[in-house]
Amino acid sequence: MNIYLAGSFSRCEELNGYADELRSLGHIVDCRWLEGFHQVHPGAWKVENSEEMPPEAERFAIDDLKDLYASDIVVSFTGTGAHRGGRHVEFGMGVAWGKRMIVVGKRENVFHCLPVVEFFEDWPSCLRALAEDT
Repeated sequence: MNIYLAGSFSRCEELNGYADELRSLGHIVDCRWLEGFHQVHPGAWKVENSEEMPPEAERFAIDDLKDLYASDIVVSFTGTGAHRGGRHVEFGMGVAWGKRMIVVGKRENVFHCLPVVEFFEDWPSCLRALAEDT
């Protein structure tokens, strides 16, 4: 399966570890944002909402939408980490495109309660479920 990991940019290192675990199970994880080249300014992963989004960030959005569209499953990580809200857009796009939707963490909005959304309280329980898919 091709899996898209959606989460706060500040959790990039953590999610890269999860991506490695998924790849070791035979899944594909192609998320260009995890490669670290989608920083809109130096140290973006450390900054909450203190700087305006520059227009040249358009290419990052295009990359992310292409990666999201190519995926079979979208795993959305909620909770900790600074965020600008992109992961919420990715979640909505995944629902609209009929992807298999998974939330890891707490439900943050009404759309996380849709019947098509699978819910896991933590990464280990989600990983076990995805391991069964291989």
